[in-house]
Amino acid sequence: MENIKDNIKANHGYVYVLSNPSMPGLLKIGMTRFNPSRRVHELSSATGVPTPFQLVYYREFHDCVAAEIEIHSLLASKGLRYNDQREFFTIDTVEAINILLSLDNNIEDIDEVNEKIEVSNYNEDIDWNEYISNRKNEIDKFRETDNYKKCKDLVYFKLLGQYPFVEEDTEKLTSYVNDGVYCYITFLACRLSFEDIEEEITFILDYADKGYVSGYVDVITRYLDSIDGVENLNLGKKAWIANMLDKFARNFRNAAIGDMYIDQTAELYCGISSVLGFQYDKSFLKLINFEDCDNLFKESWLWGTMDALTDGETKNEQVYKQLRIDKDAYSGTSTQTLCEIKNNDIYKKYHTNEGIRLWHQGFNYNHGVGVAKDVVKAEELYYSAIRENYKKAYFPLATLYYSDKEKYFQILQEGALDSCPQCLMLALQRIIADVGWEGNITKSIRKKVYRYLDLFYSQIDLAFWVDAEKCMDTIIIYVELSVAFGRKVEKRKLQEVITKIKSMPEIDMDLVLIDIGSSSCIFDDYELITQKTKLLMNELLGCV
Repeated sequence: MENIKDNIKANHGYVYVLSNPSMPGLLKIGMTRFNPSRRVHELSSATGVPTPFQLVYYREFHDCVAAEIEIHSLLASKGLRYNDQREFFTIDTVEAINILLSLDNNIEDIDEVNEKIEVSNYNEDIDWNEYISNRKNEIDKFRETDNYKKCKDLVYFKLLGQYPFVEEDTEKLTSYVNDGVYCYITFLACRLSFEDIEEEITFILDYADKGYVSGYVDVITRYLDSIDGVENLNLGKKAWIANMLDKFARNFRNAAIGDMYIDQTAELYCGISSVLGFQYDKSFLKLINFEDCDNLFKESWLWGTMDALTDGETKNEQVYKQLRIDKDAYSGTSTQTLCEIKNNDIYKKYHTNEGIRLWHQGFNYNHGVGVAKDVVKAEELYYSAIRENYKKAYFPLATLYYSDKEKYFQILQEGALDSCPQCLMLALQRIIADVGWEGNITKSIRKKVYRYLDLFYSQIDLAFWVDAEKCMDTIIIYVELSVAFGRKVEKRKLQEVITKIKSMPEIDMDLVLIDIGSSSCIFDDYELITQKTKLLMNELLGCV
């Protein structure tokens, strides 16, 4: 029964009757899972058709594939099929419509067809810390393979227009994709230039079944983009989308390494599910690191598809907040504490509207977003943001001088002294990176590291209000380097701050902890330091 239900949901659609002035006496009778009018447009756009098709009639079916087979067989038995390989028939319009109306449409009970797919948290048992770490290592190895490098070069140097594209490049690209470089299936689909959205979807789903699990969500976005949103989705089409989403969640852990960006696709999966009001695998929410909840939902993690899914920024923000609520409920966090933090006078002092505005303007001039790139102007705006107590601006200010080692480090020092945890974190990492090996640690360098560690501990309360997420990152480095240098870790203040950080649902502790070990890599007993750091962090987090 389950297979029957899945087939019905997947095959819901229409059987249509088309005429064409250039083909007198012939009718085209076919099926489409999507809008018949769009199908008419697709067929009429073909270069081999002198005049556009006209939609004569269509009928909705729970299983349009079965309905098409039935009517084709019936007409063929009467000798009315013009060509065995084509969907054209020598039949009168009225007769064609009457036969279409005579077909049985009660393939399954309609209540059962429209039954909701009950979604479980299929991936709840995944250790996301381990998953992301392992996958990153596997992808890094994959990027070094010849097939990936050759495919990447082909895409970037030919398909993107830097060199002339020739037909044989399609064959090369197909070969690389078939060998598992699934991250470029989108480019391959574009090169094949499908005139029919259904053909493109079928093409992608074939690879989804082979390991390109992101394909189950990819086809949804392509379909929604083709119809410009969700307003006209009927129950059958929603059932098809729900089935694709369910397949993605079920098969997530079986994704091939070549499906390199499936973690991002998981975020898209959550967004689409929320928009359409579907149940979905809540365990994916642990992969989403939400930004400041006061901002509008403008993040690129939905790849612009939200415009097709909703009617603008208001609904985008609603979806964003709903996912935040879902994550709170799933993770057992509380937005109440978060609200108390955001309404605290100290927090407001370091996150003024004017400071944030100046920082955004600095960013725009720094990167040439909407304005001509102007590094001098960017520097002025970042300094203005800092004077408004928005101390996060120290970091982008420092990056303006990344090539000037002395100036870069000077600004990081200024930020560290002014309670910017990201600056202190980067300053420590820069010191360690410059050392290169434990044997190069001099008495002077050791003292410098100690000063920074003590500085951070002394201002940790303030660092939390300045930048909670980077404060957590810096706590890890503080603990790791304290272990590496044999210094005692004072736990009380750390635990108090971590308790507040854990109340902020946009900070995923599992993802934060992935970087443990990155600052101790120069030490000979790296593995032991990493192990001790993890044990201590688990204690501070209350995990042991």
